[in-house]
Amino acid sequence: MATLAGTTRAADGRTVIDLRSDVLSPATPEMFEAMARAEIGWTLRGEDPSVNRLERLGSHLLGTEDALFVPNASSANLLALLVQLERGSAVLMDRLAHINVTEWYSLALGGFIARTVDSVQGRVDPDEIEAALAEGAGGRAPRVGMLVLENTHTFAGGVAIPREETRLLADLAHEHGAAVHLDGARLFDASVALGVPPARLTAGIDTITVSLNKGLCAPYGGLLAGPAPIVARARALANQVGFGRIHKAGHLAAAGILALETMVDRLADDHRRARRLAEALDGMPGLSVDLATVQTNLVLVTPEARLGDPEALVTRLRGLGVALMTTPGGYLRAVVHRGIDDAAIDAAIGIVGSALA
Repeated sequence: MATLAGTTRAADGRTVIDLRSDVLSPATPEMFEAMARAEIGWTLRGEDPSVNRLERLGSHLLGTEDALFVPNASSANLLALLVQLERGSAVLMDRLAHINVTEWYSLALGGFIARTVDSVQGRVDPDEIEAALAEGAGGRAPRVGMLVLENTHTFAGGVAIPREETRLLADLAHEHGAAVHLDGARLFDASVALGVPPARLTAGIDTITVSLNKGLCAPYGGLLAGPAPIVARARALANQVGFGRIHKAGHLAAAGILALETMVDRLADDHRRARRLAEALDGMPGLSVDLATVQTNLVLVTPEARLGDPEALVTRLRGLGVALMTTPGGYLRAVVHRGIDDAAIDAAIGIVGSALA
């Protein structure tokens, strides 16, 4: 069970510093108080004032016409695909995009075809994107109906993508008639790291997903934001499949409002701690970190082959009191969040250092 200290209990009862994911970030006491006090209404009929306020706040911060409150970022990504694409369309994205690696079922459910390009530190080559977009003309390949971008880029180590780069890629996609979706589950991390308001990072994007329950600490929820007609279609589909029929959702939305109003600035603390952890791990025998990618709250660590199988190493470290996870490419991943304070970072550094000494 996660605690406010960012720890979990191992099977034998020992405390483990849990750095596997920021989905473990603890909600604040103020969030639970707001949930208890929330004014609620009939969500399905658009009568819940807390849900409506959260959606207005989200669309304002993201610079869009409307937003939809959904259970999580995964469901927002799924809805974005389903309401904007025809079955059989191709979805163009980085090979390591979260939708391709982890949420592949969204592509399968919609009957979509993944078209991928490689990236370097989370950055794709605009020339490769344009070539892939052009291939669909004239039936030589499945038409690319959507370009999916990601910010921050999870499997590139949490890198923050500059707005100029996003805008360039979005413009290329639109020139070829493709929609553009931004998987911005950790968009607010990118905003804080780049010192740019989130609405500037979404300029030129059709639809945007954000998570409220990662670094922003809400116990539930995500948002799908975009033009009012697209969000209306997503809302209708969400109602059909049950996403929009969460009764008394205002209690959950109340925590999301606090997440957006009070939890964004504190993300800088996660970034600072992640950097300190990354620098310490990079100096340990058998481990290396590409420090250029450590821009937000994620740290990808490359273990040398002599340390053995990465999964076995993760199991060993968990037994010693630090929980990490593996990611594509054989990396070890650490994610810092509100439950991980400076003392936890110090302790994690000490445990890993002793294990490798």
